[in-house]
Amino acid sequence: MIIRSRWLFAVVAVAVFISLGGSGLAAGKYCLAFWRETGYYEKGGTGGMHIINVHVWDENGNPLPGKQIVNDSGLNLGTTDSNGQVEIAIYEPNAYALKVNDPGTTSDVTPGFSSTRPPDWGHYCFECGFIYKSDASNPGTFDLTYDGVFNSSAGQPCELSAPKTRSLAFYSTNPNLGYYCSDQREAGNEVASIGQTFKATGNRVVACKVHVRGSGIRYVARIREGGPTGPYVGTAAVSPYTGDMEYSKTLTKWPINAVQVVPGNTYYLEITRQGGGTLSAYRIANDNYGFGNYYENTTSFASRELEGHVCCATVGGLTTGTIAGTVRDGLNNPLQGVTVSTNTGGYSATTAADGTYAITGIAPGTYSVTASKVGYQTVTHTDKQVIAGSTTTVDFNLNAIGGGAISGYVKNQSGVGISGAVITTNTGGYSATSASDGSYTINGVAAGTYDVTASATGYIQSTVYSQTVNAGQTTTVNFTLVNAFQGLKNGNFEGGFYNDPDVDHKTANEWRKFISSGAPKHGQRYYDTSRVWTQSFYEANWTAGIYQQVLGAVPGHKYTFKADVYGTNTAVSKWIGIDPKGGNNPSSADVQWTAANTTSGSWITMTKQVTAQNSTITVFVKGQNTSAANNELWIDNCTLTDDGATVGTISGYVRDNAGNGISGATVSTNSGGYSATSGAGGAYTIAGVVPGTYNVTASKSGWQSQTQTGKTVSSDTTTTVNFNLTDASAPTTPVVTDDGSYTTSSTSLHATWSASDPETGIAEYQYAIGTTPGGTNVVSWTSTGTTASVTKTGLSLNYTSTYYISVRARNADNQWSSLGSSDGIRVARVLNSVSAAKSYADGECVRITGTVVTAKYGNCLYVRTGVRSSGIKVTGATANEGTTVTVTGVLSTVNGERVITGAVVE
Repeated sequence: MIIRSRWLFAVVAVAVFISLGGSGLAAGKYCLAFWRETGYYEKGGTGGMHIINVHVWDENGNPLPGKQIVNDSGLNLGTTDSNGQVEIAIYEPNAYALKVNDPGTTSDVTPGFSSTRPPDWGHYCFECGFIYKSDASNPGTFDLTYDGVFNSSAGQPCELSAPKTRSLAFYSTNPNLGYYCSDQREAGNEVASIGQTFKATGNRVVACKVHVRGSGIRYVARIREGGPTGPYVGTAAVSPYTGDMEYSKTLTKWPINAVQVVPGNTYYLEITRQGGGTLSAYRIANDNYGFGNYYENTTSFASRELEGHVCCATVGGLTTGTIAGTVRDGLNNPLQGVTVSTNTGGYSATTAADGTYAITGIAPGTYSVTASKVGYQTVTHTDKQVIAGSTTTVDFNLNAIGGGAISGYVKNQSGVGISGAVITTNTGGYSATSASDGSYTINGVAAGTYDVTASATGYIQSTVYSQTVNAGQTTTVNFTLVNAFQGLKNGNFEGGFYNDPDVDHKTANEWRKFISSGAPKHGQRYYDTSRVWTQSFYEANWTAGIYQQVLGAVPGHKYTFKADVYGTNTAVSKWIGIDPKGGNNPSSADVQWTAANTTSGSWITMTKQVTAQNSTITVFVKGQNTSAANNELWIDNCTLTDDGATVGTISGYVRDNAGNGISGATVSTNSGGYSATSGAGGAYTIAGVVPGTYNVTASKSGWQSQTQTGKTVSSDTTTTVNFNLTDASAPTTPVVTDDGSYTTSSTSLHATWSASDPETGIAEYQYAIGTTPGGTNVVSWTSTGTTASVTKTGLSLNYTSTYYISVRARNADNQWSSLGSSDGIRVARVLNSVSAAKSYADGECVRITGTVVTAKYGNCLYVRTGVRSSGIKVTGATANEGTTVTVTGVLSTVNGERVITGAVVE
């Protein structure tokens, strides 16, 4: 809709307010950060209404809700929402000069924004931002000088530039094109990041605005130096959720000191999708910003700008920052005497006895910070941002030279990390404590071989043997700890009884009763002073007993259960049993029972041993009275012992694909911490493996690791697991050497070369000859087997070309190296006079014998054969005057004079 009602009020109002200059960031003041006339495609007024979008935030980048926006006469025009934003409709014939009305504060005032101004009444919408400054100790300014002609009464507005304040370092709207004096835009591509280069107009970046496309998202805004691959400057800022706030209402803010820049330098606004993924934006289709371009990833789009803007401020006060931290060694001990320095600026400090340091007086910017000390590896941290008035923390851990690290996880049998586990080495005194997720790292471990042990309260200690630590590398050692065996509780029945369910039916604490038949009573029976309390069952015709589930068993270990039992009559049969899977049903087929015992009138000890199949096992004591008389069973002194593992073995060979043994390979299991190193013939053996199913991996540096899954280990048996490893890398690029710069043979070429493959060796060389490196136009690829040289005859070579011999190498795993080529050789025509040489065309290679040096200067000579008039100039070589030499080189003409260039003089 075009509103064509002409009023002069807007012009008059502007005259009052456009004289605004730089605004001080005074305490308790709302400072006008920017204002601008927006483009047609940026306006968001309901029903096409002319609007002003107002943003209010504080110096920490937080939106300020509930702030009243009034005109210069005090008329309330709206209140900011939770995002610190309010949209104000412009009704004719008004011109609104805005400020923030907050009791006890002051506020800058905008110019008078009007939608109805001559000479046309097309699109006029506006946006402005106020920042509340509460701290007067760090004053600064926004450049409110504006570019463009505002509310002009002459000419067509489409011929005028849309006004904006210079605090907007980058601003994409072009008023000179399109519908109602606005920008023409187009949709960008869906990519991982978008951005715009811009020139800073202050020393801080405080806000930005980007028109992202599609459904609502949050985007992450960051500033880089120079362009899309430059180092980051300051911190990231996250936009409001664009699904709640359309583009015209969205502004992304930084704390006032978060992004420090240098006025006049070029920076890059980078926009990515929060949480990852792709996004796209609108881009302005004309080159209306002269100091930068729109980017998708790292690709620049000429004559395109990102639809949006960047706001800058100039902040004074503190001008330098600090870098501080602590330097520790690989064992996490403070390290004294370490030099910590920056890559530029010459800033440095030395650590104290407690390892701390502080570098003060550093100019704001991005630095690489390095810690170094004799006898320790030097460590550098990059992209460390220094902010004026702030301290940037940079800590270091330096490993002793020759040291490596041991790292991994300590977990329980359910795969959950164990916190507080202690990991130690058998020598060297190295140790660490696992974090909440079970992870640990031991730094600064001297190169060597170690047994590594993990222990934790409530778990069985585990050791992984013969782990090799190399300098500058990390050795991974993971542990799965088994719950420590808890044993039986209240096995002597002196730990009390509970009503189950009443005083006539009592069960010993920690035990549970079961009744398979009948209705026996059970209770707490005093026997004598030697045994004191026992568990009893009595009445006629019953089958019943007790059981207890025991935690912490190790699958594969054997466990022996013993119980003393007493029957008052031979009609009472007794059994004890164990469920190796931990079930609690005495009728289950999993329970392994003893034979029945019917001894009466005396205590007997019954014994049962099983191999645990779970980390929980269950013990049972059962009795049966087959008589109608009241007969009794007494139970006492129950014990359960861990007799240790019944283990198996994993063994086999580690070979290459040709069947050759590979020594020094590490073979390890995915759980249990079992491992071994292959010997000279590739053989290995891992003994003492608890029965179970494992994934077994063979690995060695330079080889592709291989894992075989689902390998079952049984008691007292050997499981064979063989490996064939593949070379992890191709041979080195051959280094090719020919016979020099020139040869006199036009029918043969010769070259030698060298390459290596430490894993599987060189299985074949191939060579080719061409007039370019890698070329095959003279001789196509030809095998020499494993011979590292060639003399190729029968060629027809000319005197104007350079010939290159290229070589490639193949290892035993059929991996080809990159091509290596000689530096080129030319064929020289052998002549015995200068005059003969001059008869050939430029570009031909000649070799003149018997020439005499008549003069020399610098790296030039004059030589002749016969009379002096037969001489020729030679460049690129020297020799003494009067000597007889052979000259080889390429004919050329320079300034009308024949010359031999690139010469070799013998």
